Amino acid sequence: MQVQEIRLMFQRNWVFKIYNFKIGNFKLPYLLSAGLISTGLFLIGALGAVLCGAPNDYFLAISPYLHLAGVFLVFYSFDWFIKRMINILSSLDDVFYADLDTYRDTIQKPADSIASRNIFMLGVGVIFMVLNIIEVNASWSAQPPPILLANWINSPAQLYFRIFYTLMHGVIIPFFLGSGVIGLIGYIVLINELFKLPLKLKNYQKTSLVIEWTTGLVMWTLMALGFILTLARPIVFFKTAIQEILLSGGVQALIAFILAVLVGVFPLKSVYKAIVTAKKKELRDWNNLRVATSNSLKKLLTNAYSKTLDERGTSSSDSDEVYLDLKFDKKLERINKDIESVDKEIRRINEIPGLPIKWPSILRVGVGTFFSIATPMLKDFLLLRL
Repeated sequence: MQVQEIRLMFQRNWVFKIYNFKIGNFKLPYLLSAGLISTGLFLIGALGAVLCGAPNDYFLAISPYLHLAGVFLVFYSFDWFIKRMINILSSLDDVFYADLDTYRDTIQKPADSIASRNIFMLGVGVIFMVLNIIEVNASWSAQPPPILLANWINSPAQLYFRIFYTLMHGVIIPFFLGSGVIGLIGYIVLINELFKLPLKLKNYQKTSLVIEWTTGLVMWTLMALGFILTLARPIVFFKTAIQEILLSGGVQALIAFILAVLVGVFPLKSVYKAIVTAKKKELRDWNNLRVATSNSLKKLLTNAYSKTLDERGTSSSDSDEVYLDLKFDKKLERINKDIESVDKEIRRINEIPGLPIKWPSILRVGVGTFFSIATPMLKDFLLLRL
């Protein structure tokens, strides 16, 4: 199935619209569009600071540059996720006993019901928006204020900076987070729907694409958990009594952890179930053939035994006996070879793993787990040493 055809299935998703963004007749590359959006937000903040007479407070703060880098990184991660997912879907079209129309409809269903429903992204984003706005309000009311926001909070233009920071940290970033959450949920549903289709066991090794991608998503989701607890909130690197920040970070880290578990469990479970079901079906067919072949052998031996008994009471020439023996030996040899071939195939099927997972996939999950645990511990250690 063509990549472009799959891409069109998700065209109502707001991120996919950026791929088709044009200035006049010129179609902008996705990452260029992402860079322009990120830079545009940075410049909007700068323009407001200049009009409020506080350009130095803006340009000498770290938050604008974190927002600039963070927004571009989000767009980059969306692009990475989309390209990888579409390439995998394009490669899986011959893994199932389904025609292209059925395969296309199976993808289109979750694409329409989840991935293209921008309202769902807004809904999930509201959760992050509430948490982040609570953070902003707590930061502006704290005494002393967080070190990295002190210039803005103590600035004569602090009202403008509060509005701008609320827009970035309390509206735009939460919408991105909501889009990411819905993207992962859509991926879970999509894989579950796909692997309800009957699997071609001969092509089972292609399912490793899904396993590698899934474990990669688990790794990055767990790493996002570490970033949420540390790097995504650099102000907690400094001693602060603002419990709302820690509470918000804890809730969002819990959401990231739950997502990592869901992404790691349900797609792999769907792949495992599809392979096991395909194995059972093929084993049933081969076992039936094994029984039929064994019955043929039993019938051949029974007939030979009966002929031996009959021949004891009759005379036959030596040439007839030799001919019959050769004919019997050939049939016996052929049936034994058939049984051996069937047994070999049954052993091969039994040796197919229910989940063809490789060491790199296990390593990815290990790296993500280590990072999510180690970074908060390192942060706490540094804080104790300050």
